[in-house]
Amino acid sequence: MGLDMYLNKYRKVTGLTANHYDAAASRFHSNVVPMIRSGNVTHVGKPVPTDQLTYTDFESLGFPAGSNDLNIIQTTGDWPRLGEEVGYWRKANMIHSWFVKNVQNGEDDCEAYFVTIENLVELLGLTRRALDAYKAGKFDECGNILPPTGGFFFGPTDIGEWYVENLETTIEIIEKALVGMDWDKEVLIYGSSW
Repeated sequence: MGLDMYLNKYRKVTGLTANHYDAAASRFHSNVVPMIRSGNVTHVGKPVPTDQLTYTDFESLGFPAGSNDLNIIQTTGDWPRLGEEVGYWRKANMIHSWFVKNVQNGEDDCEAYFVTIENLVELLGLTRRALDAYKAGKFDECGNILPPTGGFFFGPTDIGEWYVENLETTIEIIEKALVGMDWDKEVLIYGSSW
């Protein structure tokens, strides 16, 4: 139990909200992927070969009525999937707080939100500044740049080893996302739960 944070990328489909992607991925992975793994893929009464999943009932996955864009299904790897995890944090409350303030319009509601390249560049700069301040022994400055935030099982709020580890993890995640994203064809979504 505690604060879990995710950064996922998906193929871009016009008209979908961040919550559509999040709900669809959750339903897809809990309903379709287990059938693929067991070799027993039947969806909406239609058997589908495990190596060629080409049909999904989009409305049952959480997409708006009338959606039928199969481009969101990625078929690389062992089985089809929706989205790819770019980053995961556990109890990195200062990073979560930044997302709440700068991406979620101040709403800490466990919903999914689109993240822009500008968001990532800004957070990367702040994370590097906070890490530099920590290395220079300027702990108060760290707290001004990316302040730890308390919450329901959000983890420690002191500036110490855990803080530095989360800064380093964040830098790795953002650098990976900046290099690995095709911003014209993909969307990036942040979500959290606790």
